[in-house]
Amino acid sequence: VRQAADLIHGAGTSQCLITTDAGQPYSPWPDDELRAFMNCLFDVGFDEKEIRRMMVDNPAKLLGLS
Repeated sequence: VRQAADLIHGAGTSQCLITTDAGQPYSPWPDDELRAFMNCLFDVGFDEKEIRRMMVDNPAKLLGLS
């Protein structure tokens, strides 16, 4: 998580997306995995606005939904 946080800080939250590749058989559901990673990001100092930007706003912008 620390390495991911360092990379995010280097690029800036406006340039990052938080996604998951979970969901394979015998793996956690994608929403559970994403929630766990989000909580880890909170633990290393990201705030709700930054996490929302990376998980909701940036993907919507990339897909032309906002």
